Amino acid sequence: MTKTKTTNNLNMDNSNNSNMETLENLLDNHDWFYSRSEDHRKWINGIQSEEAIKDEMDRLGNTKEVIELYESKNKNLQIENA
Repeated sequence: MTKTKTTNNLNMDNSNNSNMETLENLLDNHDWFYSRSEDHRKWINGIQSEEAIKDEMDRLGNTKEVIELYESKNKNLQIENA
């Protein structure tokens, strides 16, 4: 029984790491300035990308680690804090 619990915990850790990588990829590929675009397609893509990021953050539980990753990648926050 202990082996099963350990294996399940390892699988959850691997799954969480995989989801963090997914979130990081979403953040890296997001157009942080889509709302300033005159191209409606870019605006729509930005909205969809933003929704995917929020969904992934929700799946990960909006932990401190998730929020810190989001804030470190958010180029709008980097400009405001400069």
